This record gives sequence, C-alpha cells and structure tokens, in this order.
Amino acid sequence: MKKLPSFKGRAAPVIEIAAAPVTEPVSAPVTNGAGERAEPVGSGKYTGLLTLLIRERSALLEMVGPEEEFAQAKAVAVQRGCTIDESLRERLADVRGQREAAWSAQRVLRAKQADQMSKAGTEVHAAIEERLRLGEVVRGLKTRISNFDAARRAFIGKLVDAGMSLEEASSVEPKPSADDLAGWCAQLDDALARDAELAARLRIGATAFLSEAA
Repeated sequence: MKKLPSFKGRAAPVIEIAAAPVTEPVSAPVTNGAGERAEPVGSGKYTGLLTLLIRERSALLEMVGPEEEFAQAKAVAVQRGCTIDESLRERLADVRGQREAAWSAQRVLRAKQADQMSKAGTEVHAAIEERLRLGEVVRGLKTRISNFDAARRAFIGKLVDAGMSLEEASSVEPKPSADDLAGWCAQLDDALARDAELAARLRIGATAFLSEAA
C-alpha cells in the first residue's frame, strides 16, 4: 500500500475547508416542539447552546487537513478518471462557492438586522417615554391611595359644613368609595407590571424591541 505524500519540508497545498452554510434565522414564532417564541441572541437564552455549536463546528473543521483533502481528491480522481490536480481544483471551486454563498447569506442577514435595529430605535425611544409617563401615573395613584382615608373624612366634613348633622353625614357613602380604592390599586399593579416589563427589555437592549428575533 502506497504511503500518502508528506508535506514536511515543503509548502503544503492551500486547502480551504467548507464553512457551515449560513442561513437566515426563522423570524416567525417557533411552532414545533415546545411552541416557544424565538428570543434575540442578546437575551442570553441561547448562549450555552451556541457556544457548544461553534466549538463542535471548529473541531470538525480542524479534523480535515491537507492529508485528508489529498486522500479525498485522490479517491475522486480514481473514480472519475481525472488527475489529482483536476480533482483538487474542482474541490477548491466547490468550497469557494460555498464560502461565497455563505457570505452572500450573511450580507442579506446583516442588512435585515440593520433595518430591524433602525426600527427598534424608534420603539426604544417610545419605551423610554412610556416609562416616564408611567412614573407620573404611579406617583399619582400612590398619592390617591395614601390619602384615601383623609379624603373620605374631608368629604364628610363638607357635608357637615353644608348643614347635615354628623350622624346624617356618616350615613352617606363617602367619596372616594371603596370601589374607587380597588380601582386605583388595580391600576397601580398594572402600571408597575408594565414598567417592570419595559425596564427588563431596555436592560437587554434594542434587540428586545425587534418585531422579529433575528
């Protein structure tokens, strides 16, 4: 059995290894499996899996060196009845085509991401403005709730000042009512929840405001 040629002492032929094809991520909600919605990379949810994926892809590429490519080219040459040089050139053209296709797909993806980030900038500004408004709403509701008892006493005092006896004024449902208080508390809970949601998204960054997870 013939030994494969050694490249020791002389320059080895330049072999480009095919990069994994880059395809544009699916932007619609994930409907298979758990039915979850895809989240942006910036959320950190996929960091562990992406790290493992890149590590395995790099390990795979490192396993294919000049000798492996030469052996593959030799086998192809025997099978097709061409020279090893022709086989290597065909392989080079194929790998180069895959790389160029990957670059093309990446350019499309980056252009889409840039467009999304531009749109997200408007939404980020709107979120900041909404948080400012929510701050005013929260302060107002807290003031109403804390002054509830005092406002009811003041209402009864006005009835007495208007000529009612204290007994008559006390028999009237004071305002604000208990229903008013319950409504304010519910509004406060909603406002605080919304503010917390916006704050969390702003901490992630503009990617959290993309209409599609890129």
